[in-house]
Amino acid sequence: MALWTMIDSRPTLSRSTTLVTLTTLALWLLHLPKKRLNLAYRRRDADPPLYHCLSSSIIGLKISQLTAFPVTINYTPYISRQNVDLFYPSALIVPVSQDFLRETLSAFLLILTMQSCGVIAQDALLRGVCFAEVVREGAGKDINMVSISELFKSVLVSVTMKVMFGIWLLWGLATAAKQPNILFILTDDQGKLIGGLDHMPKLQENLIQKGATYPKHYCSVALCCPSRANLWTGRMPHNTNITDVGLPYGGYPKVVSAGWNDNYLPIWMQEAGYDTYYVGKLWNSHTEENYNNPYAKGFNGSDFLLDPWTYRYYNAKMTRNGETPVSYAGQYSTDVIKNKSLGFLDEALANPDRPWMLTIAPNAPHSNGSQDAVTGATWFGEPEYAPRHAQLFKDYKIPRDESFNKIIDGAVGWVADLPTLTEEEINYIDEFQRCRLRALQAVDEMIGELFEKLDKAGVLNNTYIFFSTDNGYHIGQHAMQPGKNCGYETDINIPLFIRGPGIPQNQTIDVVTSHTDLAPTFLSIAGTTRDGLDGKKIPTTIDAGNADNKSEHVAIEYWGIAVPEGIYGYKSDNDSQPGNSYKNNTYKGLRLVSDDYSLYYSVWCTNDKEFYNLKDDPLQTTNLASNISAHQSYTIANRHLGQIIPRLDALMMVLKSCNGDSCREPWRQLHPKGYVNNLADALDSGFDEFYANQPKVSFSECSLGYHIYAEGPQEFNIYGSGSTAKRSEGEYVSVKRWGFFDGWL
Repeated sequence: MALWTMIDSRPTLSRSTTLVTLTTLALWLLHLPKKRLNLAYRRRDADPPLYHCLSSSIIGLKISQLTAFPVTINYTPYISRQNVDLFYPSALIVPVSQDFLRETLSAFLLILTMQSCGVIAQDALLRGVCFAEVVREGAGKDINMVSISELFKSVLVSVTMKVMFGIWLLWGLATAAKQPNILFILTDDQGKLIGGLDHMPKLQENLIQKGATYPKHYCSVALCCPSRANLWTGRMPHNTNITDVGLPYGGYPKVVSAGWNDNYLPIWMQEAGYDTYYVGKLWNSHTEENYNNPYAKGFNGSDFLLDPWTYRYYNAKMTRNGETPVSYAGQYSTDVIKNKSLGFLDEALANPDRPWMLTIAPNAPHSNGSQDAVTGATWFGEPEYAPRHAQLFKDYKIPRDESFNKIIDGAVGWVADLPTLTEEEINYIDEFQRCRLRALQAVDEMIGELFEKLDKAGVLNNTYIFFSTDNGYHIGQHAMQPGKNCGYETDINIPLFIRGPGIPQNQTIDVVTSHTDLAPTFLSIAGTTRDGLDGKKIPTTIDAGNADNKSEHVAIEYWGIAVPEGIYGYKSDNDSQPGNSYKNNTYKGLRLVSDDYSLYYSVWCTNDKEFYNLKDDPLQTTNLASNISAHQSYTIANRHLGQIIPRLDALMMVLKSCNGDSCREPWRQLHPKGYVNNLADALDSGFDEFYANQPKVSFSECSLGYHIYAEGPQEFNIYGSGSTAKRSEGEYVSVKRWGFFDGWL
């Protein structure tokens, strides 16, 4: 009988057989010459790592009275992969130390015995994504486990143990619970700093107060279509080569021609056994002419907004499941999206044995697509809202902080040429922001109804709910008209909230994450993974913020122009436009956040540079890179700015064309032996010569799309050392980054 057939048949074992099996399992585990003890299983629908615990309901279970050993059982949800040693993909990991090996085995055997005897719920063994850690009270760090293989030299005994272990695994799989559901709400241009989150009571009540907040979450590119491609593929924008909202560098036709319509998250989720649904905006340049040429793949049910009606709040046009587009003229689009979403949720709930993922992507609070009836000029005006919200926020004003209507000291590029806003313009953008807040109220109402339906259906406790947006937004900061496209915190720091099984409630998880990490996270929940992704699963424990090896970097990139919005911004008719788009907005950026420093570094296509110390200057009012010698008082690890920037240049050299591991662990590309894991490590004076000789990020032109020939050197040096203790200078090895995507147009 095939292995998977055996699993499907759900074999049952008597309790006596189970106890014998568990005893044998413990003996076999003693035989493993590993530093960490690993119980490995492989689910039918899970090829990648997925960590399960025995029970998420037992916290700190004292069993010292039940055994001869004083031990404590701790459960911590979502341990990250890099913190454990894998014995086999899809593993339950139990770290043990030499001194407490027997205590660990006794405790673990007891838990398994309790589970088999019904003390722990039958569905608890593989329920939830958890990490079971057995720690003796007062124990120190793990040390090498004593190999006692001499006790088990009989091959026959070893084989027998492994066979019985396999039987136990099948028994454990028979108790597995249904995969959790996923609800993902993705707004448009909301941002975090000026995004109106405090004015969304249903979001606060149902998600923020009952879930985890990620204050250091970033988009990799501050533009709709490229950011969504990054999110749906788990790959950096330079790897998707979707860098604009329309041809030749982006939009739905480019998504199709680049092959992403056949290789992105919705399809992967279906392959993992999920029913997938989508309502709202999927891609830019997704139109009435190309919506079924081909139709967007990967959905059991879909209802997409189509351009150019995507941003017309009272004149939306949508296509349901590939059928002829339908106009919803006169209806408020967010309400239309809400009703369609609730309908798909009913459809998903009608199949209780099937896990589902529903994504809802309203166009709010994106600017409204506006057109002058006389001249025909088009522009993005203030968003429209439902009449029931017209009286809200009448006294609201954009915060008059230190960045409002003030030019950056040391500004570069087109930002340096901006005039300050007039009183008339300030009054206009205040009303513009009021309209954004009003437009979000219908989204907030939708959130309330979604949670109510999930609760009534009894599935809320088995559903992960995510809330985010595609990119941030600036409005008045640094004297800028409404818009995005920049590398400033207003544009790249975006909301992320997660609620679900094992997620701490009303807590902040202090880790640096990005949209590149969302696809791996969704896949992890589904019990699967993909090779070639640039991101990693988002941690979901409060302790993750205190981890020594937590990530501190996000790579930011952008190509093309910046488009100011509103009546004082860009208009398509050159004869009537009061403003213009800003050229030469191509840049590479780097955001680093740790306990000791918080900074943003960028290199523009004009080869101008920016460096902001966000720990002391969170509003980014002073560009330290404009005059490095004048800002030598700024230090990290007692190293001044002139010593810091070469390290950032080297890090950016890796990240600007990274792929896979080099995106996740860029310092390891420069220091393969693992001496350097963050900026503070790299600032060791022993590396000064190495970084001084590194190639620098530069541009030969301001390209509108990703052309590798325009982006300067594509090689960086690798540090080689003959002595890890002295960190002596070694040979420099050149690594070539090839431009696979340069011909994509």
